[in-house]
Amino acid sequence: MAWGTVTASFTLGSFGLDGLCSTSRAELDSRMNEFKLIAKI
Repeated sequence: MAWGTVTASFTLGSFGLDGLCSTSRAELDSRMNEFKLIAKI
């Protein structure tokens, strides 16, 4: 569920799949780390 939230944030940020398609693995990992801090996972 956490990864779904992270990937959806890129999709919503660009109002479509272009944001997710142009995202690197490093960007995903970085956002996941931020999410973990906020959600205390």
